[in-house]
Amino acid sequence: LASAALEASRDPVERKQAFELMIWAALASGEVAAARNLVRTTRGGLDPYLEAAVAEADGDPAHAAALLASLRAQGDPRVEVAATLVRLELKAGNARAAAELTLEIAEHVPDEDLERIAGETEAAGAGDLAEHNCSRTASRRFAATYGFFLSQASPARIEQIIRPTSPE
Repeated sequence: LASAALEASRDPVERKQAFELMIWAALASGEVAAARNLVRTTRGGLDPYLEAAVAEADGDPAHAAALLASLRAQGDPRVEVAATLVRLELKAGNARAAAELTLEIAEHVPDEDLERIAGETEAAGAGDLAEHNCSRTASRRFAATYGFFLSQASPARIEQIIRPTSPE
């Protein structure tokens, strides 16, 4: 379908979208070599997030992380960019960088979303970690952030990096 759209369209934006869809389809079907070859045939202009997905699937997580970090530095607001970068940082053993990025992400999440995430985190048994002498929102932010970490890495490893502190 994407190939047909690519061949039928003369609009550069539509052609780019169709081409990127072909790459995503190759990744989704496990055809990493085909996705890599499609990326290599372009002269740039692809979504760097897509290029990062191909790089990661092709066994180059460092290149994928560099592409995603560049996107973040340019102000890319997509949650999937940040979440993938967190996952790659954790895989690389850069838990501190992953923690900092996750806290940064949480700063931009509306409180009502944090409330929902924190509630689900508490239901999963991690809510006690947010019980310290902070404001309700700060506690919810911490619980939501920690909940995100729980889904991405070993809780024991995370506890070595982030611990709720009680005020003096």
